[in-house]
Amino acid sequence: MQLEKEPWNVTVYMDYVCGMDPWQFEYLCAEALRKTGFQQAGVTPGSGDHGVDVVAIKDGERWAVQCKRYTPPRRVGEDVVKKLYEGAQVWHCTRAAILTTTFYTPQAQFVAPSYGVELWDRFKLYYLLYYSLRDENGVTFLGSK
Repeated sequence: MQLEKEPWNVTVYMDYVCGMDPWQFEYLCAEALRKTGFQQAGVTPGSGDHGVDVVAIKDGERWAVQCKRYTPPRRVGEDVVKKLYEGAQVWHCTRAAILTTTFYTPQAQFVAPSYGVELWDRFKLYYLLYYSLRDENGVTFLGSK
């Protein structure tokens, strides 16, 4: 389900995240994964990563994660799903997910289940960031509680 008008706090977070450079965004995603139940999450080298930005481990399963920092209205397409599926094989991962600041094309949504790729959209990213990047006082990286 996509909302016509999203809550202001989601918009503020995503505007901030979209202003990051790609490396910062990948490291931010890895940190959020580590703080939300993944035992390990590391950023892959930029060159020759086969579409895998983060390799993470949760409950004994190895995850390949592609981080897409797109600005609306651009959406993640099925080509990204296929590339991540192939990259997951190269990195010996049993699970795969794409994490994006936007949403997915209908084609990507259609093919993702057949490739076993989970699609995590901007609301999932917001949730990961909001609940994982708080300090001991409950303040998030944008200074809100």
